[in-house]
Parts: sequence; structure tokens; C-alpha cells
Amino acid sequence: MKAYAGVGICLGIFLLVGLQIEQQYRSQRYMNKCLFYLNNKDIKLTEEQRNFACGNIYRESPALFEYYKGNVLKFMPKDSFK
Repeated sequence: MKAYAGVGICLGIFLLVGLQIEQQYRSQRYMNKCLFYLNNKDIKLTEEQRNFACGNIYRESPALFEYYKGNVLKFMPKDSFK
């Protein structure tokens, strides 16, 4: 039993570190998804406008932005980017 205690502790620490790394890069991953969704053919925005829009949306409601995983087209009003 004592021999496996160290393995359990190592696994716990490994999971904790892995979750911290995932949380650190989650917003960056969602921001890339936001830019991808705004790169639609129907939405005619320049790269600077897309960056500005995603940044403002994230600042306005980070919880909603993360809930929809960066897919801003789901929670924004229709035709708001046209």
C-alpha cells in the first residue's frame, strides 16, 4: 500500500499541473476560434476589425465568451457584424 502512495501523489500533482496549463491557454484557444468564426465569407471585416471585435467581446463578457467557447456568432444579435 505504501509503495503506491507515491504514485498516487505523483498522479495528483501531474493532473493539477495539467489543468493549470489548460486553463492558462484556454482563452487564447477561444480567441483563435473567435477570429476563425469572424473570418466567414458573409462577414466582411478586416483583420484589425476582427481582432478588435473579439477583444471587445471578451472584455464585455468573459464568462459568456468562454461558455460559448469563442463562437461569438451564437450569442451576438443577428446581422451585428454586417
